[in-house]
Amino acid sequence: RRGELEYLQAPLLEQCGNVIHAFSTRKGGCSEGALASLNTAFHTGDEHGRVWENRRRFLEPWGFRPEDVVAAIQVHGVGIREAGAADRGRGAMPRSFLGEGDALMTAEPSLPLTGYAADCLLLFLVAPDVPAVALAHAGWRGTLQNMAGRVAAELQRRYGADPAAMLAAISPGICGRCYTVDGSVAGQFIEAGWDGRPYLWRSSGDAFHLE
Repeated sequence: RRGELEYLQAPLLEQCGNVIHAFSTRKGGCSEGALASLNTAFHTGDEHGRVWENRRRFLEPWGFRPEDVVAAIQVHGVGIREAGAADRGRGAMPRSFLGEGDALMTAEPSLPLTGYAADCLLLFLVAPDVPAVALAHAGWRGTLQNMAGRVAAELQRRYGADPAAMLAAISPGICGRCYTVDGSVAGQFIEAGWDGRPYLWRSSGDAFHLE
């Protein structure tokens, strides 16, 4: 907590000393109504000035500026984009995004990567030996297509990172008790070997819980 701002961090990444990271909550912003209060996404219909101010409040405690953030257009896929120094600010304003992709990675120091999730997960990966970092969005489609493994492999391919030395953290997301899918989605997970608790269990009829 910093003033009214509340956020979450993974102790593993916080203690490694190679990366600054945080997962925002709804608290500490200036948006109102259904978007109250720390809405950081332009595509929600919120006033752009409020989104900008919310981003400023969230970023400045760590020494970053809202005009520096990098973001991609998340499409529930497994596309991975590399961000470099020239991409600083690609995501700071609407229509400035770094194209479509659900994962960002960089070895550029002090380049803030951003991602957005509610029910879905954000995956924070750190390769301390390079050093390099990655931030990936993974819903059920990304999870089924091994988003985490793909990003780890790409960190190794692009930067020579050692997979055994990588650190990873998972953001909050919807729990299996609340998240149900139909038989067609469940069937894909069963075929991939994600069958039975704690990953998948039948609720009733054609409904399954997916953790």
